[in-house]
Amino acid sequence: MHLKYFMLHSLLSSALALEGRPEISRDVVNSALDATDSKNLPFYPTTYCPGHKADENFQRQIFAHFVEMLYGEKNVSKAFETYVDSNIIEHDPVDPQDRDAIVERLNGIIPYVTTKILFQSFGDDTGLVYLKIEDDPEPIALADMYRMDGTCIVEHWDVQQARPANATNPLAMF
Repeated sequence: MHLKYFMLHSLLSSALALEGRPEISRDVVNSALDATDSKNLPFYPTTYCPGHKADENFQRQIFAHFVEMLYGEKNVSKAFETYVDSNIIEHDPVDPQDRDAIVERLNGIIPYVTTKILFQSFGDDTGLVYLKIEDDPEPIALADMYRMDGTCIVEHWDVQQARPANATNPLAMF
């Protein structure tokens, strides 16, 4: 079991390290991530929730895989079923306190918008992803924050801003 853990942990680390490198094709990164699909990750063969103990490095890897699945692959259902607690604490004022309802709502949005991940970070059990959402007529800036309990995402906040038509700062938002 320890050898399998080491091999899969190393493979996931390598796949995530390839992310964002222009000389590495998206297909290579996705293939590496597919090889480390969540059902094959160490010690948690079927679920990450409820949370199992995890160090910050492993949480960072889980969060990166969640972000890729949600915003890159646009697979809302799989991302939430794999990594988000069924009793998630939701702080978005238009989302209910119900994971399935959140998934239903996001399934009507995320697959249909063009998003670009501008920045992501993880530390102290909290992940942040900053996105540019292409919208008509102006893009929207979105910051999603997720808190983890071990291996499981248990809380979410977001802040979004549309560029006003009368914006005077050419560097505003992006």
